[in-house]
Amino acid sequence: MDDAREWTATAPRAGAHAPAVVQPGDPWGAPVLAPDARVADGPDAVGLTPAGIQRRGLALVVDLIIAVLLWKIGTQLAVGLARLAPNLDLVAQAFGRTWQLVVPVAYFVLSHGTGGQTVGKRLLGARVIDEGGAPIGYLRALGRCVATVVAAMPFGIGLVVAGFRRDRRGLHDFLAGTRVVRVR
Repeated sequence: MDDAREWTATAPRAGAHAPAVVQPGDPWGAPVLAPDARVADGPDAVGLTPAGIQRRGLALVVDLIIAVLLWKIGTQLAVGLARLAPNLDLVAQAFGRTWQLVVPVAYFVLSHGTGGQTVGKRLLGARVIDEGGAPIGYLRALGRCVATVVAAMPFGIGLVVAGFRRDRRGLHDFLAGTRVVRVR
């Protein structure tokens, strides 16, 4: 057992009814307080209702607006750097492109990996969880982000699939082993 897993296994518990659990395969996952019985396959097994398409769609719109704003901030910072130091124009371009790629992805990964909710999902009452009802962690959140790009590639067909399923899971949810549920 490596040091991080050993430390987590011996960490003080929050209470006898909720042991600390580290998600397997997620070395950066924070200990998650969860009940002992976490096995479930369907939406009814853990008592959570799938988030509807309208709720998910509006949350995505809010999140895309935030991602575009983050994109624009990176662009303006790069332009400002290029104006301040014209001889560092190539550095400014590299900074701008890196920001435009990393920051929006980090927004989704950190939001989903930390609490299962982006700003849009929080406003509209939805949360991303794994198939057993637990938080997804950072690596699965990154996988979900990549899977979302893959699902959106062929004309968004992988995302539209969620509208025709009872459990409202899209291709990206299947690939990442997640589902989106209502929290209010």
